[in-house]
Amino acid sequence: MPRFQVVLQLSPVALVTIVYFTGGGLLISGVTCIGLLFLQWLFLDEEKQVTSRLHILVNPTDALVDVVAVQGLGSAYPHTWMGKNQTRRAWFSHSKPDIKKVMWLKEYLPKDFPAARIMAFEYNSRWLYEADFQGLEEHASALLDALVEQRQDSSSRPILFIGHSYGGLVVKQALVLSHKFETEGTDQRKWIASAESGIIFLGTPHQGSNYGTIALVLSFIYRPLGGNYTQVLRLLSDGERLVQLDNEFKEVLSRGATKRTICFYETKGQAWTWAFGPLVTRLSARLGLSPEVAMECNHNEMNKFSERDERYEKFIGKLKPVYNLLTNPVANEAVKNELLKKLSGRIINGSAYSSTEVGGCTAGTRETILNKLMDWARETTQEKVCWMTGMAGTGKTTIAHTLCERLEADGILGASFF
Repeated sequence: MPRFQVVLQLSPVALVTIVYFTGGGLLISGVTCIGLLFLQWLFLDEEKQVTSRLHILVNPTDALVDVVAVQGLGSAYPHTWMGKNQTRRAWFSHSKPDIKKVMWLKEYLPKDFPAARIMAFEYNSRWLYEADFQGLEEHASALLDALVEQRQDSSSRPILFIGHSYGGLVVKQALVLSHKFETEGTDQRKWIASAESGIIFLGTPHQGSNYGTIALVLSFIYRPLGGNYTQVLRLLSDGERLVQLDNEFKEVLSRGATKRTICFYETKGQAWTWAFGPLVTRLSARLGLSPEVAMECNHNEMNKFSERDERYEKFIGKLKPVYNLLTNPVANEAVKNELLKKLSGRIINGSAYSSTEVGGCTAGTRETILNKLMDWARETTQEKVCWMTGMAGTGKTTIAHTLCERLEADGILGASFF
C-alpha cells in the first residue's frame, strides 16, 4: 500500500501526474510518460524554430513614435498578445461557441495611437520545453540589434516600450546596455538610450518572484521535453542581480531621456496558483516612484485584450498621456525634427526670423498678459490658437515678440516670423 500520493495538475493542459511513494522506492506512474508524449505531439510541432526579431505590425508613413512590445517568460509570438473573444451560446445549444483571437496591438492600438509604428519583439524565452539557455543580457542585446536595424532612418524617433513580465526586465537591460555604448562614438546601439522614451511595465518582477521553486519542479518534470532550470528562471530568485539592474537602470533614468514609466500589477492569481496569490506581487511590480496601476486580471491576461472593454479603456487611458508627450512636437525635439524633414523648400536655421528690427516690451511691463500667454503655451489641453486683438499701436507686436523670446528661452518655441 502507498504511504501517500501527490496529485499535481498542470495548467493549461489537464495533465495529472500521480507520484507514488512506496517502501520499495519511487515509482513514476505511466500517466506521466503518456502525458508527456501527448504534450510533445500536441505542442512541439515543427513550426517554431524561434529567431529573435522585430515584427512590424503597423507602419504608417507619418509615424512619430515607435511602440515596441516585448513578450515575457515562456511566451510564444503572436499568441502572447492575443485575447480570445468568445461568443456565448445558449446553454441548450449543441453548436460550438465562436472563438475569435484578437491581436489587439494590430486591431485596437492603431486607432488610439494613429501616429505610431507598432512592433513586437519575438525571442526564445522557453524554459518548460526546448529551454533556451540564453540569459537576460543576450536577450537585451538581441532587442538592441533589432531596434538599430529597424530605425536606421529614424534613429531619433521616440520609443514607447511595453514590457510584459520578464519582457520588462529585457527592456531595462537593453537601455542599460545602450547607455554603456554612448562612450563609443561609432556604435549605433547608443541611439536607443538617447532617444526619448516611455516604458509601460506589465507585471514585471523588478524584485523577483516567489514561484522560482515551482518553476524548478516543473522544469524537472518536463526534462523529457527539454525543460530546464535556465538562467532566466534563476534570475527571478537572484535578488542581488535584480538590485544591480535596478541601480543601473536608475542611472539611465537620471539622464532624462525616459520621460515616463508606469507599472501595472495584477490583482488575481493563476488558475494553478490561486491559493498563493498573484504570480508577481504588487511589491515586486513597483519601480521607485513610478505610478502604480492595478489591473483586475491574472498575470497571463495582462497583455491580452479580447475587446475594447472597461479594462482595455483603463489601460489605454493610462498610456495616452505618455503617447501624447512623446508625439508633441512642441515638447519633443525629435518629433519636431521629423516634421521639419517632411517640409519642402528652404528651412531657416533657428526658430525665430524677423525681417525688421522689432523691439520687445520694456522690462517689468505687460507682465499680466505675458503670464497669461505663457500659461496658455505651456498647457497642452488649451486651444491650439491664441488670437490677440487690439487697436493699432497698442503694443500687440511688442507683446508677441517678448512672448516668443520667453518661449525660445524655455525651449518650446516652434517658430516665429515678424
